[in-house]
Amino acid sequence: MADPIQLLYVEDDAVERRAFERALHETGTQPRCQLTTADSLAAARTLLAAQRFDVVIADYHLPDGYGPELIGPRDNCPFILITGSLSEQLAVRTIEGGADDYLIKDTEGDYLRVVPATIKKALIRQRLKERARVAEEELRQLNAELEKRVAERMCELVTLTREQAQIAYSITHNLRTPLRNIHAQVSFLRALGAALPAGAAAHLDSITTSAKTLGSQIDALVRFSGLYRQEIRKEWTNSITVVMAALAEVVGKLNGRMVELPPVPLPPCHANPELLQELFRSLLSNACKFTRHLEKPQVEVGGRSELAAGGGRQTLFWVKDNGIGFDMRFHDKIFDLFQRLNWAGDYEGNGCGLALAKRIVERHGGRIWAEGEPGKGAAFYFTLPEENPQPEKQP
Repeated sequence: MADPIQLLYVEDDAVERRAFERALHETGTQPRCQLTTADSLAAARTLLAAQRFDVVIADYHLPDGYGPELIGPRDNCPFILITGSLSEQLAVRTIEGGADDYLIKDTEGDYLRVVPATIKKALIRQRLKERARVAEEELRQLNAELEKRVAERMCELVTLTREQAQIAYSITHNLRTPLRNIHAQVSFLRALGAALPAGAAAHLDSITTSAKTLGSQIDALVRFSGLYRQEIRKEWTNSITVVMAALAEVVGKLNGRMVELPPVPLPPCHANPELLQELFRSLLSNACKFTRHLEKPQVEVGGRSELAAGGGRQTLFWVKDNGIGFDMRFHDKIFDLFQRLNWAGDYEGNGCGLALAKRIVERHGGRIWAEGEPGKGAAFYFTLPEENPQPEKQP
């Protein structure tokens, strides 16, 4: 059997105290109550200091003060006010001051019949408050732990960023020195001219080509590492201007070969203009490279603003070509750093362009993917979130 509720009733009128005690016994209060009475604030305070009570019920007017003066921490003990002369407006203010409930006395004593239910409601509210307090404390501790983990993770990221910077510095300064020596040695050997054995010139050409490829990969690796640290400043960007600038860079390396690029209206996008140009340059260069064997190479650039799957809007772009394509079994590998498919060995490049493109898109909060079929071309798609209101027209 559960322990009885320890109830303190403070009332200076002895008749009222007896009527209250009789009402508790006659109604068979559930849960059971162990009643203790006091006839003044001083007596109540003495009892509260000596033992713990589960509920305190007090009259408003007492000989040495007012019942609400007993409202206090008391281990979060519920307080119920009983009054015969207090207006409901003042009673409500007492509730706002910390009381859990109030009862209005009547001459017939009908209010005593609702005392058990009022006690029960006060205890239920108290349990709910305690649960809320415990949950709030647990949430506070979880937040503190989360903040601690975030701080630790930030420290780890700062350390990792510094290490990456040191690696990039090592690559830039230490690995380039042997490459310069290789080029210098090759130049020295070429200067020997006729003194070289037969076939030596072809070997020197191979060494030079390999050294240039390694140098290009070092440049790309340093750039790739830098994208982790680079601050991305986004703005609404005229994508048509960016694409034309990227195409101009690519066309300048085609040695007069023409590529058909149908004019297509492109939407503005929220991006870093310089990185967006680098992204399009990578995708256009890739398309032009793998269509060079065709008499009529075709490259298409398109885009549109659309609803994003998770809500909000995004800008979708694509670059398509009618080149050699690729097997979709390898669609998840073509964006890996230094990853080149077998047939790619017949084409120039350092295997970093698409990895850089992916990193740029990811730094913008978007995603990139590819579709293709051997001999039927390839299509690269990427999305950029529209984080701010779109301007009415191209900037």
